[in-house]
Amino acid sequence: MKMSNNISVVNNNTYYIYVVMLLCLSGLWSCVSLNSHQTGKTLGKGNYNFSGNVLAGPSPLLSSDVFKNAYHFEVGGMYGTEDNIDIGVKVNSSLFFTMMGKYQWLGDKQSAIASSIGLDIGIAPLYVITGITTYSGSLAFYNSYHPSEHFAIVFSPRFIHYSTAVWTHGNDDHNHYPLYGYSTGIIVGKKHQFSFEVSQFTTIEDTYSFALPPIIGFGYIWNIGK
Repeated sequence: MKMSNNISVVNNNTYYIYVVMLLCLSGLWSCVSLNSHQTGKTLGKGNYNFSGNVLAGPSPLLSSDVFKNAYHFEVGGMYGTEDNIDIGVKVNSSLFFTMMGKYQWLGDKQSAIASSIGLDIGIAPLYVITGITTYSGSLAFYNSYHPSEHFAIVFSPRFIHYSTAVWTHGNDDHNHYPLYGYSTGIIVGKKHQFSFEVSQFTTIEDTYSFALPPIIGFGYIWNIGK
C-alpha cells in the first residue's frame, strides 16, 4: 500500500509537470524568455524605452516533434538609472514576468564597439491554477558593433537556469533545466528601431549540440530621451 501511494505521488507530479509545460508551450512557445533584441550599449541616465517582439521556433525544453513551430510575443521596457546601468521588466504571452538589469563595461554611447553584462530573473506565477511555479535566472553578455548610429550587429551569448517547482499532494518537487546558447542579428534605426534576431539554445546534457532549428524573432524598440 505504501508503494502504491508513492507511485501515485510520482504519477501526479509527472502529470502536473506536463500540464505546466503544455500551458507554457501550446501555441505560445516557452515560458522562459529566450530572446535579446538589445545592443551592448545602455540607454544613459534618465532615458527609457518600450519594446515588443514576436518570435517562432522550437523550444529546447521539449522535443521538436512535439512543438515544431510554436509562437510567442513579448512586451517590456528599460530605464537608464545611470549612464552605464539599465533596469527593466518584460512579460511574454505565457505570462512569464522577467526583471532585467544591464551594466555596460565597454564603450559608451558613441563607441563603435560596446559590451554589457545582463542579469535577468523571471517567474510565471501559475501556482494558483496548477500548483506549479516556473522561474529562471540568466546571465547574458550583450555585444554589438555599430558601423553607424543607425545600424548595429549584435551577438549575445547567454546562460539560463530554468526551473519548475511543484507543491501538490503534500509533496515538494523541483526540476531544473540549465540551458546555454546565443542570439545574433541586426538592429536598425535610432529613435524607432527594428530588429531581426536568430537564437539557438540547448541543454547542458546536449553539450555543444545545437540540433534544433534556430528561433527567429522580429522586434520593435521605441527609445525616448535619446
